Amino acid sequence: KNPDLIIMNHVLEHVGEPAMFLGAAKNLLAKDGKILITVPNIKCWEAVLPGWNNYEPYHLVHYSKSTLLRLLGNCQLDALNVSTHESFSGYSLAILRTIIMFKRKTKVFQPVSGGVSNRRMVLRTLYNICLVVVGGSTFPLRLIQSIAGHGDNLIVVANKA
Repeated sequence: KNPDLIIMNHVLEHVGEPAMFLGAAKNLLAKDGKILITVPNIKCWEAVLPGWNNYEPYHLVHYSKSTLLRLLGNCQLDALNVSTHESFSGYSLAILRTIIMFKRKTKVFQPVSGGVSNRRMVLRTLYNICLVVVGGSTFPLRLIQSIAGHGDNLIVVANKA
């Protein structure tokens, strides 16, 4: 039996041939099936910062509402619902990563080998506190941003055209 729902939660931006990938997913769907797609939104307000956490080399494609809708149309998929959502940590990460990148001029979060030092634990704790403080204090802005269609997550529900 073909699936009634296919969920692509932060998948499509990692795919080199998104039209082929989406076409294959569409062909798997049941007759009245739906595809739920969530991707980073290049039109979110914090994307103007160089530290926006979706400017990563493993993100092969960046989407806006118009480019994602064009891709869906090219794959004979109809968008039933399009919305954005601003994540709790969107601004915190973008601001912090921008500051660190300007100071250090290196990649920000590199894997750590071996044990965790006390200094690293203190830095991680301070980092988490910053995420909570900025995330909580930006709630009104994040809400307005989501409603205005500029949240950092672009969410689309689509079905076969």
